[in-house]
Amino acid sequence: MARLGDTDFTEKRLISRADGELANGLGNLVNRVITLAHRLRDGRVVAPAARTRAAAGLAERIDEALADFDFRAATAAVVEVVDDANRLLDKEKPWTSSGNDLDRVLAVLVSTCRVLAEEIGVFLPHGAARLRDQLGRKANLGKRT
Repeated sequence: MARLGDTDFTEKRLISRADGELANGLGNLVNRVITLAHRLRDGRVVAPAARTRAAAGLAERIDEALADFDFRAATAAVVEVVDDANRLLDKEKPWTSSGNDLDRVLAVLVSTCRVLAEEIGVFLPHGAARLRDQLGRKANLGKRT
């Protein structure tokens, strides 16, 4: 809801926005990353884990927003990280890379997706659990769905 002024709030609009920006945007990113990792590296991430700069402070930004009851800012922080990871994916085009470059980009993207899967639990608990299962742990990704 808007911090100032009137807001035309409906539960249907809230669900639609959450589905559209969080679930669909994040789901698309995770699907792209997992598909590439399975296709190009048999579902293994071999480079050391890193993450995008936007993902590095995500937990703190969400915590601050929720402490102020600003759900819009909290979800906007998640959407920002999703958008940043999608831009990285489109810029780096890991499907055209090989060797260390491919491993580095996949590691950054998988690590970022894992951060997102942890942090969206407060918004989409069941979706977060599914994403964590798909993203697996350490070097091994879960199965593609």
